[in-house]
Amino acid sequence: MFFFPSCVLVCVTYFFFSRVFDLVWVTYLLLVFGEQKMVQRVQEVVAEYDDRMRKMDLVPRFSYDRGLMRKDGAPNRMFLTFLFRHQELSIQFLKELGLIRSKVQCNICERDMTWTADPHRTDGFRWRCRKSVARVRCRGTASIRHGSWFQLSNLTLLEIIVITYDILRRDSACQIVNEFNLSDRRVSDWGMFCRETMLEFLEGSCQKIGGPNKIVEIDDSKIGRRKYN
Repeated sequence: MFFFPSCVLVCVTYFFFSRVFDLVWVTYLLLVFGEQKMVQRVQEVVAEYDDRMRKMDLVPRFSYDRGLMRKDGAPNRMFLTFLFRHQELSIQFLKELGLIRSKVQCNICERDMTWTADPHRTDGFRWRCRKSVARVRCRGTASIRHGSWFQLSNLTLLEIIVITYDILRRDSACQIVNEFNLSDRRVSDWGMFCRETMLEFLEGSCQKIGGPNKIVEIDDSKIGRRKYN
């Protein structure tokens, strides 16, 4: 099980990797912060779900078994699109990658809640507490997005994933706005959220940059918090 935001850093630098950073910079991040095992795990999960989707006939036939992977071996947008055709499978995929929690404590009785199907929720599932205290059943519930990359957003899980994918491919904001019919501000907020996640991880790594006779260049950045985007 990965831990947020470490898992997000790995996913945004490898799983969604295209033109975000050059290969040297990505390799530097992975070597310095010791995330090689996590990257290997992401590869294994992607391969497993690629196989499961094909066996479930969720994926149309492609020549030479191509279609869901780029040349660098990472999944492409079609992988995400076909995966999210099956709600339960896609959410299990996110759980295995650590992008949503696999365990949540009830804020009422502080016991572990149960993963429950709920057709009335957009995501199709929710956390529900089924424990009884003094013969009174606890009624605690929580969104499956609690404490995750998807928290505080009213977009669907697939929309968030593909928007993140496009942002990290360095597609222009104009392209993303037109593709998903979103506001400029929403796309800007998600771009900022991606940068914040990387920054928080780097700050927590306690690694110094620069040194004697070395120049460190810092670009201008706007740091804030997204709200219900």
